[in-house]
Amino acid sequence: MNTEEKKRTLAWIVRDKYHGDAKAEGLKEDEERLVAGEPVDYIIGWKPFCGIEVDLSLQPLIPREETEYWVTQCITELRDGFAVQKQNFRFLDLCTGSGCIAASLLTAFPHTQGDCADNNSRMLEQVTRTMERNHLPQKRCRIIQSDMWQEIQGTYDLICANPPYVGEGEMVGDMVRKYEPHSAVFSGDAGTAELKKFFEGLSEHLLPRGIAYCEFGSEQGNVIRALLAQYSLNGRVCNDQFGRERFVRVDAEG
Repeated sequence: MNTEEKKRTLAWIVRDKYHGDAKAEGLKEDEERLVAGEPVDYIIGWKPFCGIEVDLSLQPLIPREETEYWVTQCITELRDGFAVQKQNFRFLDLCTGSGCIAASLLTAFPHTQGDCADNNSRMLEQVTRTMERNHLPQKRCRIIQSDMWQEIQGTYDLICANPPYVGEGEMVGDMVRKYEPHSAVFSGDAGTAELKKFFEGLSEHLLPRGIAYCEFGSEQGNVIRALLAQYSLNGRVCNDQFGRERFVRVDAEG
């Protein structure tokens, strides 16, 4: 990071973490963290996402703009159709991490309720912090510790998932490997193990006429198409804002 980049980033930290106080206690420590290579989102402690503030105090996977894109698409499509007929629909946010997807849905649709599931107990505490930061009542969000579908017993109108889909040997940024939770990034079987689990259990938990969204890697479109065919699912692979295949939408038959 050159001098100008460092200056701009420190100004960003002062604005978003210290509300413009350039003499705030802790700023020097934050500068040291920045120089050491820690992601600025962790230093600030939160990140905007779909109109909410995602708490990052326990260092979950940092929400990406590609994820924000498809969640925005999901919310828009629900507002235009599905949510009109069923305002109090129930959703599942699988592999929830920071809880950014669930908090966005709860904020956008004040009459709905959801479940957040993750196999990492630390991330379940992180979800609680994100909900509290956005003043979302605890009663609207049930938290479940589950390895993918293992502890999921209900059925849902909407299921969203951003599972780990990067193979251990794939190239990722140094900051990702050093700072972000490996269990939220990397998956076995060349990055496809958790995706396969998702599609294997989807039909059991998605209600008739329900909808599911799942994120995947930009080179995994053919894997997703094969899984849709294997489980006889009606889905379409969709591009992100950069024109890369990035998420799938599945429509359950009614």
